Amino acid sequence: MIYDKCKNSKHQGSIGETRAIYEYTKLGYIVSKPMMDCDYDLLVDDGSIIKKVQVKTTKTTRRGNYVCNLRVMGGNQTFTTVKHRTAESWDILFVVGCGGECWSIPATEFKATNLLTIDSRFDCFKV
Repeated sequence: MIYDKCKNSKHQGSIGETRAIYEYTKLGYIVSKPMMDCDYDLLVDDGSIIKKVQVKTTKTTRRGNYVCNLRVMGGNQTFTTVKHRTAESWDILFVVGCGGECWSIPATEFKATNLLTIDSRFDCFKV
């Protein structure tokens, strides 16, 4: 699986972001990475509109479907912060499963704020 050699979740996230950059670039989009910490990971420009993309990776499955955690966990040993998704957080959710499958899901396609089950409602990203 693609996350087998990851030392930690940051390494796994880097694989996810790199995959998203690859897939959107392959489609001819201009891909940008924000320099500051913000609610999204990438900006993609298809020539007519710029959209905010949140990249998530997952190894978790439930009843044969991947489950994606939409919350952002941060902090240190003293305290942990949890940020929940809001409607304004981002425009597209890009998910990469541990088998290399990926999905580019418009945020308007679901209402979840904590966990999202990647089921038959969502088509695998066309590569």
